Amino acid sequence: MISHRLLHGSFTATAVVVAAVLSPARPALGATHPSRIPASRASVHPECAVPSAPSSLKAGGGAGKATFTWTAASGNGTPLDAYILRVTAGPNLGQSLSIDPSATSATMTGLAAGTSVTFSLAAHSPCGLGKAATSNTITVTGAASTYVSQVLAAKPDVFYRMADSSLAVMADSSGHGYDGFYLPGNTTLGAAGPLAADPSTAASGNGGSYLGQVNVDQLPTGNSSRTVEAWAQDTIDESGRPLLAWGNTSGSASDQQFVIYENANGITVDAGYDSHFLPSRYPLNDGVWHLVTVVYNGTKLAIYIDGAAIGTTTFTATLATTATGLDIGESYYGSTADLAIYPTALTSATIAAHYRAANSTDVPRSSR
Repeated sequence: MISHRLLHGSFTATAVVVAAVLSPARPALGATHPSRIPASRASVHPECAVPSAPSSLKAGGGAGKATFTWTAASGNGTPLDAYILRVTAGPNLGQSLSIDPSATSATMTGLAAGTSVTFSLAAHSPCGLGKAATSNTITVTGAASTYVSQVLAAKPDVFYRMADSSLAVMADSSGHGYDGFYLPGNTTLGAAGPLAADPSTAASGNGGSYLGQVNVDQLPTGNSSRTVEAWAQDTIDESGRPLLAWGNTSGSASDQQFVIYENANGITVDAGYDSHFLPSRYPLNDGVWHLVTVVYNGTKLAIYIDGAAIGTTTFTATLATTATGLDIGESYYGSTADLAIYPTALTSATIAAHYRAANSTDVPRSSR
């Protein structure tokens, strides 16, 4: 098994998690959710007041996007660290963005065309998430389907665009509200993103402990089906630096984790003393954005690069993945964006369609 430190261990060593973080039931799509940031990052004074709602929220529609202005919220004695913007009605229900706390305007991109589209905006501080303001109803023009709307149609458990401008909140666009956080000092936001038709940005790591973390227990467990989909861009061999991971890595636990490594010439998936590598048809550390897709259907593991399959394999034992927090970009030096984890095995047709939606190409990139 490749050595890997996981999120849940760091949490238990520092603080108790806020009560709303680990809910056994999946939240409703589009709902307003409490903060899922760990208490150690939330406040040393858990009884402090959450922010007020921002006022005068106004939305305007455009081609594949919406623009917003508002009047700043009050931190009620504690400085704000983010605003969280979410789609509450429309084709991209649940799409979310965290915004720098000093901002009073923003743009959300990647929206599919639709009428009667509404949004919520809430201020966040170390004390928690404040009451949300609701926007006016707008019409979004442009394409009827976008990369983001196709991801949402496949119903991911979590979906992190990483287009945020606040390090305090890594916004979950799945509609389930499993927001995480970026690691200050390890992460830079605002890098150029991977999508040809969407100027959404990406997050970059500098080789520090983690790029981001999420305290979530609703990821695929046991031997259940799953798909992991993420865009990655780097110029070095990221072997030994997990692109993402969840599950139990303590002691001699076998097949209780799910860890994905993007190597210079292929992808490694480690289930815990049950690691498998499949080579890519071209280098992955060439500075070009690549779509990495890992699919497990309960029996077979299949890996895709840029919408095309590079091979299949099977694990030695039955998976027993545990439900723990999600780590993203451990010691990672590259950029990543649009990370989604699904509780189902996506079909090859869906994977190819996602790549086409991102790059406006007719066919997935295959061999060279």
